[in-house]
Amino acid sequence: MKLTIEATEHLTNLDGVKVRAWKGTTERGVPVVVFVHRIAVDNSRDSAELDRELVETLPPGRELPLVEALERAAADAAKEGPR
Repeated sequence: MKLTIEATEHLTNLDGVKVRAWKGTTERGVPVVVFVHRIAVDNSRDSAELDRELVETLPPGRELPLVEALERAAADAAKEGPR
C-alpha cells in the first residue's frame, strides 16, 4: 500500500504524545488521516534538506482534541478527493 500525505495545521495528543494530523489518500483514492509523531532519516543520510523542508512547510499548528483533529483532517482529505 502507498499513501500520499500532507501536513495539516492540526496538532493533538494520542496516547499522551503530541502528534500532527496529516491528510491524504491511498493509491486507490481512499481518503486517510495519519497521525505523525516523528519523521526520521536513515543515519547514513544527511537530514539537513528534510529538516529545512519541514520547517519551511509545516504550519506552527493549533492543538485540538483528538476527535476534532481527526474530523477536520478527514473532512479536508475527503474534500480534495482522489489524486
